[in-house]
Order: sequence, then C-alpha cells, then structure tokens
Amino acid sequence: STSRQNVLTPFQEDGKIGRWKLRETINAALSTINGIDVVDSERVAALGWCLGGHSILELGLMREAGVRTLVSFHGVFDGIREQETQHDKLETGENNDFDVLICNGAADPFVAQDDIAKSKDTLESRGWRVNVLNFDQVRHGFTNPAQDFNPSEAFVFDKDAAKVSWDNTIELLQKKLM
Repeated sequence: STSRQNVLTPFQEDGKIGRWKLRETINAALSTINGIDVVDSERVAALGWCLGGHSILELGLMREAGVRTLVSFHGVFDGIREQETQHDKLETGENNDFDVLICNGAADPFVAQDDIAKSKDTLESRGWRVNVLNFDQVRHGFTNPAQDFNPSEAFVFDKDAAKVSWDNTIELLQKKLM
C-alpha cells in the first residue's frame, strides 16, 4: 500500500470511521501555522486543489478552533459515503460562522456529483455554510493552465471557471478574514 493510500483511506478507530492519519497531518500543519507570530490563529483559512479536497473535507469534519473558511478547487471527495454518518451533528447554539466554497467542474470524471452533494450535506450538518460552484462542461484541473498540455481528456484548463472560482475565493477570504 502506498503512503498516499495510508493517509487518505478511512479506517475505524474507537468505533468511528475517519481518515485518522490525514487528521494527524492536518493537526501538525495547523500547529505549525498557528505557531508563527504573525498568524492570527482565530482567523485561519485552508485551500485545497484536487486531492486537497480530502483535506478540506476532513478539516471541515474536525471543526478546529480558528478555522473559518475552507475552499476546494476540483477537489476529490471520495470516501464521504463511509464517513457521513460517523460524525456528530452540530450542537444547538454553537457558533456557525464558517464558510466552505467548493469549486467543481460538472464534467469532472474524478468527482461524482453524489459525492459533492453528500459532502455539502455533511459539512452543513457540522455547521458550515457551503456554496458549490458547479461549472457546466468543465473538467478536472480547470484552474491550471498547464492542463492544456495534458494528453488526458479528463484534464482541461478553463479560463472562465478559473477566474470565477478565484474571484469568489478572494471575495470570501476578504469577507471572513479581513
């Protein structure tokens, strides 16, 4: 088994299914970031591309203090089926001033629309406000101009989707973190 599989594969621990090794990596990154003097640990955002969708989803399920905004660009959310019923719902009265932006190509062969819907529902049940930008006729890797040179038809740069995604990201980050 590869190290990627070891980190991304959900497994059972203490009666719950999760990506526990990925959570260890995320916690180490948050600890490092929050240890930097100029970082406001109460206003943290995370952005993920492609397989970074796993990290965004997992971070949303973790509900770490100070993490206010999550953004995924053509993120892969497989594994949500195993995890979706394993996490507690948000307690009534908890602060839910948290936003997730999911930027997805509707023609992405690596991302099932059902996974997007389940991820949205799961994150919302944990108190996140979720906005999905699902671009028609757009494939995987749409934010990367180098995809124009990728021989696989699964990957295509889309200038318009990339711009709209980035503009929405900047607007959200300014609103939540400034």
